[in-house]
Amino acid sequence: MTLPLPDVSLGAAAISTIVVKDSADAVDVDLTNDAGSVNSLGTLKIGNNVTVNIAPAQLAGIDSILPSDVEPAEGVSRGAINIAGTITQNIDLTPLEVNLDLSSQAGFAVQDDGSVKIGDFTVTLPVLVSGQTLTLAASQLAGFLALDGSGTLRINGDFPDDGATYDLTDVAATLSFDDGDGGLISVGQGSTLILTAAQAVAQETATGAGTVNRHR
Repeated sequence: MTLPLPDVSLGAAAISTIVVKDSADAVDVDLTNDAGSVNSLGTLKIGNNVTVNIAPAQLAGIDSILPSDVEPAEGVSRGAINIAGTITQNIDLTPLEVNLDLSSQAGFAVQDDGSVKIGDFTVTLPVLVSGQTLTLAASQLAGFLALDGSGTLRINGDFPDDGATYDLTDVAATLSFDDGDGGLISVGQGSTLILTAAQAVAQETATGAGTVNRHR
């Protein structure tokens, strides 16, 4: 279910905080048509079980995006942001402390220095706080990814047989792999997944014809 946010635009005036309250059921709230509502917004607080759809350009007008003050119960999702539309500018995601899924963003590419671009534009990933999850696709992670924080990096799907190296040794966040079938992740033939020893101990053994290297 997708709900539009009521029109709370104050024109050029700044709103200090918008709070989208916790929901008993999973709901989407659409902010993409409310440009005025997030003009120079101080804080957007997103309740549990709520996903807010927002356009990439709107993120620049928000100082911080925070989860509910109430810790989600078992089976309840932390508040989340869905970036709707194509990213056509540099984007800074460090204000986010809610869940974020970038696994469907076309052109997502890890750079040699561990940073990320989507197309020609730089994406600054958040430092994941405890309880926060960033979701990426395994196929997006060719190269060397750097990611700080105590939250969780969820990696969807298997690593393809493209001969690439997938180096996750500079990811401080907890790794969570989901192949979509409830089984072990697969590393494709000719490809290499590199983990630290601690990361490898925390994961079940991967399958596939590729290689899993474990570094200290």
